[in-house]
Amino acid sequence: GNPKGDVTIVEFFDYQCGYCKRSFEPLMAFVKGDGNIRLVLKEFPILGPVSLEASKAAIAAKKQGLYFEMHKALFSHKGQIDSQAILDMAETIGLDIKKLKTDMADPAITDAVSRQYHLAETLKIDGTPAFIAGGVIYPGVADHDRLEAIVKAARGS
Repeated sequence: GNPKGDVTIVEFFDYQCGYCKRSFEPLMAFVKGDGNIRLVLKEFPILGPVSLEASKAAIAAKKQGLYFEMHKALFSHKGQIDSQAILDMAETIGLDIKKLKTDMADPAITDAVSRQYHLAETLKIDGTPAFIAGGVIYPGVADHDRLEAIVKAARGS
């Protein structure tokens, strides 16, 4: 997105969430097409241990400058995500696997995920995906038309 965009969309997501996967491409296309949206991604791994592992891998990938590439790989993956699939994706996008594993074990990453849980709890978000724009929470899958309506409402037009 555009760090100086006039509208901020925050997305809470889980890499194993089918609705999140369905929202991924439309969201990316919409953000790119609009050009004036600041996108904030919030890891919210609520669908079990593999979701948490995937989130930790994505956050750890940030230390190697490949967060978005890992994010995209996880959402583009066909089939079930498991520990081996996460490592295979990481290797495919060029991550140093040994460093990734070390970084995933960093307590700071667990703390970052805990902060997202706390924020979601505070906002009364209990499912994924959930989008926030203009101070309004929009739960559920988002396609182009829904994103357009969300942004229009946030811009007050």
